[in-house]
Amino acid sequence: MGKITVKHYLNKRLKPDNNGNDKIYPLYLSILYDRMSIRTPSAINAIWEDLTEKDFENKKFRKELLFKMKYEINLIERSVKKFIEDENVRQLRKDLGKVYPGKKYRSKNERLNILNTYIDYYTHSIFDVVSNELLKRIRNAVLNKLSNNFNELDLFDEYKLQDLFYYNNPVLYNIIVKYNLGKEYELYFIIWSRFHDYLSVQGKKYGYDMPYIDWIEGKGQKLFAEYLKTYTRHTDKWEKNFFTDEKILTSINIINEIINSHDYFDKLINRF
Repeated sequence: MGKITVKHYLNKRLKPDNNGNDKIYPLYLSILYDRMSIRTPSAINAIWEDLTEKDFENKKFRKELLFKMKYEINLIERSVKKFIEDENVRQLRKDLGKVYPGKKYRSKNERLNILNTYIDYYTHSIFDVVSNELLKRIRNAVLNKLSNNFNELDLFDEYKLQDLFYYNNPVLYNIIVKYNLGKEYELYFIIWSRFHDYLSVQGKKYGYDMPYIDWIEGKGQKLFAEYLKTYTRHTDKWEKNFFTDEKILTSINIINEIINSHDYFDKLINRF
């Protein structure tokens, strides 16, 4: 396996902003492997202000920012290794560019383009597919039940129905309970809600919400499981231990089933 080199740098080719006398440039990534080079914006820029040239050169990073940079480097390195593994057995995928159809892979080096798509694919967030699938299951069950209760369905016009299917909507949860859709759908709703909330927490800490490669390599499950242990909800009392070990395992398995489904890639490229 050839050497993989991933480094952060300030893109000084772009026009800087100013912070007093200091110039501020956006943070970029330099990715080198087997004489192929990719330069791309760091995902960290989405949530952290740009670094001053002086701070970057003196390596004066906040601990939180340094943690994100190290995590991002490791994430890219692992994604490049996926490319290497497939190339070694002559099974490179050439369809991964469909994940971000608006992104143009324009290098004359087709191998470099494929490497770029591998990085994008393995670092993509599983959020959209998981959220869409849980919503579909809940929506289908609720609408089917409401369609058999016309008086109840009449209370919802088209716009109210759109507002109903919101991940933290207590009205939706109450409908699931009221019509006895079952503990399975109650759990779908709570996982859906927790997954939304958790990803903002992970994004702030890691700079990425839930990369695909973290989940398929077993890291994502551990992070989400730890978060579920902190969950509380209000019924007739505060129930601090709703997520037992058994429910946590069931929740992780539900997401695993979505991620490992044969049509995951189709759901991913049709997520919007």
